[in-house]
Amino acid sequence: LSLAPFSLVTNSLSLRGNVEIGTDALPTSFDLSGSIAAKNGTPTLLPLTGPKRVIDRANITAKYDVAQGENWSAKAELFGFNQIGVAIEDVTIEANGTLSRTRNQNTAQLLRGVTAQVDLALNGLDITDTKQQSALGETLVAKTTLAWNDDAGFVIKDAHIQAQDTVLQASGTLSDINDGLIFTGQANLDAPQMSHFAPLAGRPLKGALIAELQGRYAILGGSFDAKMSAKTQNAALGIAKVDALLGGSGTVTLQAIRNETGVTLKSLDV
Repeated sequence: LSLAPFSLVTNSLSLRGNVEIGTDALPTSFDLSGSIAAKNGTPTLLPLTGPKRVIDRANITAKYDVAQGENWSAKAELFGFNQIGVAIEDVTIEANGTLSRTRNQNTAQLLRGVTAQVDLALNGLDITDTKQQSALGETLVAKTTLAWNDDAGFVIKDAHIQAQDTVLQASGTLSDINDGLIFTGQANLDAPQMSHFAPLAGRPLKGALIAELQGRYAILGGSFDAKMSAKTQNAALGIAKVDALLGGSGTVTLQAIRNETGVTLKSLDV
């Protein structure tokens, strides 16, 4: 498949470049640049279903050429996003990685591979729902390393998401859609101020929480099998009997599963 060169220009959209797709369904080259911005400077309505969404402007670039090596890069920027209840000053996503084709030494089968290092920065988040605003704050930073190949499937490495002083880290694998998109791995949560989540939870949460979660979760079916261990410091949930157990330094461990029969709490230790 070849789109070389092409140009798409409307009152608010400009997209130019070229794309070459190989017989193995991976690109052999692409060089794209585009923007969304109304010529008169007014916000642009995005052609999406659901609530009305507008942006001031957006830019995107992406480059790769197999003749120059395996490396690819891309960058997207969005400014002035608004919809009912949510406004964002700007979002920047930068990504780079490799596109590879190698031969299996034993079978001579061609193995395709893709890697990506993705960094996201979101600023000026303004949510009308004060409960969500309290939990998320005004900025969000995220980064992760992704990898896929014909042998190992999809791998998520060192995912890191930070909102205010709360940090979530995760690593694992994701099966294909035929297997139910099952995530298997671990996640770590560091929430030094649980009070940020009190309005969202509807309870007077207090204290600090460090938790580790291991297990598997079926994204399509909703089933899971998970173990969690957590350390708390001066934690409180607004439940007198529980708060008495969590006072000072505490630990919580539990194991639970969810399947077609419902949720089963296999163990709980506070």
